[in-house]
Amino acid sequence: MARDLDLVRAALGERRISYLGWSYGGYLGAVYARLFPHRVARMVLDSAPDPQTYGPDGERDHYAAQAAEQENWVAWEARRRGTTPAAVRATVDAIREVADRHGTLTIGRHTVDPNLVRRLALGTDTEELYGRWSDLLALFAAAARGEPVTPGPQWEPFFESLSSREVDAGASAFAASLCADRAAYSRGPEAYFRDIRAHRVSEPMYGPVNRNVTPCTFWPTAPAEPPTRVGGALPALLVGATGDPSTPYAGQQVLHGALRGSRMVSLHGAFRHGVYSWDANPCVDGVVVAYLLGGRLPASDVTCTRSSPTGPTGPGGS
Repeated sequence: MARDLDLVRAALGERRISYLGWSYGGYLGAVYARLFPHRVARMVLDSAPDPQTYGPDGERDHYAAQAAEQENWVAWEARRRGTTPAAVRATVDAIREVADRHGTLTIGRHTVDPNLVRRLALGTDTEELYGRWSDLLALFAAAARGEPVTPGPQWEPFFESLSSREVDAGASAFAASLCADRAAYSRGPEAYFRDIRAHRVSEPMYGPVNRNVTPCTFWPTAPAEPPTRVGGALPALLVGATGDPSTPYAGQQVLHGALRGSRMVSLHGAFRHGVYSWDANPCVDGVVVAYLLGGRLPASDVTCTRSSPTGPTGPGGS
């Protein structure tokens, strides 16, 4: 894809490109810069993954960041409902335990399996999405208690998509690129099952999903070449939230260290994936816009802070 990106540059007749990418787009930009450093003008990499571990099994060590974000929601939910964090946490644990024991939760005419309950990581700490998570967990909690649950019309499309057997084009494209970038560490399910069992107690919520098999476990072909070793003297601007649960901040710091001459804009205390333009944070957006328009990196790394614990009621992350 990085080579295809350079073909687009050539077709447009541009000597160099400026680039802005979020998440995997941040990784792609770093790979492009390694392959074509002389073609880069200005580059912003937002919420990029750890370039040393990105791949089919790259989420195996994400539990700490995901658990921290869940705790942020737990505190928010406790304030919202006038209860204690311990009570909210107990509800979440009860949902997970019932789903594990029975294999499914029944939501109207739909069934939800334990992996789906675990996959509903938040990803964006806005009032709107935290509220949606709260409403969804209320449905799950009632189902876990054995009560008949009928989701409202606003939830039907969501549950319909979960039970659909149609192939999702976006998921297919993501799997194809993921499995081509780096091979899965095992070609059989047994190693994954052992890994899940070894971490089930210490990582009860997200561990079984993070360490589970992926399409890449059974992918019929190996990557055409080794992963690109990201690094070098690249004056790029990196952006990230310290509580990012999808591409943890520690991995973003690995990329920052690998790109000599880069600067990092960190949104402190934010639990979100995708920061620039999504968070509407004047501090972050100001630094990024100044760089894109003027071409000058800040003299040193920049730390910005959230204006509220859950941020604006606006567009979420990715």
